[in-house]
Amino acid sequence: MVSPAYATCTFIGTLSSSTIAQGTSSVTVSGTDGCQDPGQIVNVYLEAGTCGSGGSTLFSSTATIGGSFDFSQSIPTSSLGPGSYCVRLTSCQAEPDCGGLATITDPLTVTAAIPEYPLGLPLLAIFMVIAYGLVRRRTSATKN
Repeated sequence: MVSPAYATCTFIGTLSSSTIAQGTSSVTVSGTDGCQDPGQIVNVYLEAGTCGSGGSTLFSSTATIGGSFDFSQSIPTSSLGPGSYCVRLTSCQAEPDCGGLATITDPLTVTAAIPEYPLGLPLLAIFMVIAYGLVRRRTSATKN
């Protein structure tokens, strides 16, 4: 999402994925902040609930703006349950006194993990072979 431009600067941030499966280790938020000098910071927050709902902060960190006005921050998500979350970025817009605070919000959805049963089909095949053998044995015993 793009923040409104203050004077001649632009503040842009995006998530690596807006929908992840439960148990995914992290998502990355990256972007550019042309409103601050390299070496300054962008604040990164992960909040419970939909964006704008005022949910509690689950994670907070800072990302340092690089020489090309770019930034990137990994957000841990492995402990999140299914539901809606919000990634919020804030940046000062008039250094050095932070005359305005630009905010970007990106929704994040965590879906329920689909369990995998790697032994399910082989076990089913083994039980079917055993059942077939028992049925065949009983039917051949009754014919004799």
